[in-house]
Amino acid sequence: MEEIKKIARELLAENKVQVVLGFEKGTANKVRPAFFTKAEDIDKLIYNEACIHNIALYLKKDTCQHAKGVAITATPNVVRSILQLSAENQITEEKIHIIGITHEGKCAGILDFKAAEEFSKTQPKGLKPEDKALIEKIQAMSLEERFDYWVEAFSPCIKCYACRASCPMCYCGKCNVETNNPQWIPVASHKYGNVEWHMMRAMHLAGRCINCGECNRSCPVDIPLNILSYMLSDFVLDEFDSEAGLNSVFTSALSAYTVVDKENFIK
Repeated sequence: MEEIKKIARELLAENKVQVVLGFEKGTANKVRPAFFTKAEDIDKLIYNEACIHNIALYLKKDTCQHAKGVAITATPNVVRSILQLSAENQITEEKIHIIGITHEGKCAGILDFKAAEEFSKTQPKGLKPEDKALIEKIQAMSLEERFDYWVEAFSPCIKCYACRASCPMCYCGKCNVETNNPQWIPVASHKYGNVEWHMMRAMHLAGRCINCGECNRSCPVDIPLNILSYMLSDFVLDEFDSEAGLNSVFTSALSAYTVVDKENFIK
């Protein structure tokens, strides 16, 4: 932790960055994301096992967008998000200083994007045993059973859009759900409106989701959105040999075509 603070303090003191994005102590023994703009405030910067949220989300917010340089304390999921945001031309390497933190919680120093790519490839992305079991259960279902499963899973959705708000890859200025002329997705929280919303969002993230699980953590009704994302990521990897969050340059699977793409979708 002291090494992370030292790096962050020096970056601010030397005016290499104007903002350090990390965590600080919140209320009720919780942690919260924080923006540090003064070197003397870095003593409040913390990192522990509770700092699990994907703060790459805030790189697209005004505080970071208006700063000439931004440093970010980056766990493997955050690093993958940064690389994917770069691949989608949302951030630039000159502006971002990545303070890498390994899966074990150790400081990996300042990572340029090339080093971040190597770092990302070496860090584990394993699923929890219960998540693996659920995926296996769903994959064993027939197509009709699987559809019914997801309709039921989406039924508690209250359309709060916390999944969208917490996702670093949901950065559109105006989402389809906010379009009413024409209205693509029903606003009301009902059976088919919920299915349309979650299926649309899942398809927009296919090949782009880095599987941080933030959507699932933020959902107030515990919809297993991370499971749907994992399943789509596995499909894209199997069919297109593409995995999000490993490269800082554009490698989209679903908006590009190559002559070696499989054609097994043609019936």
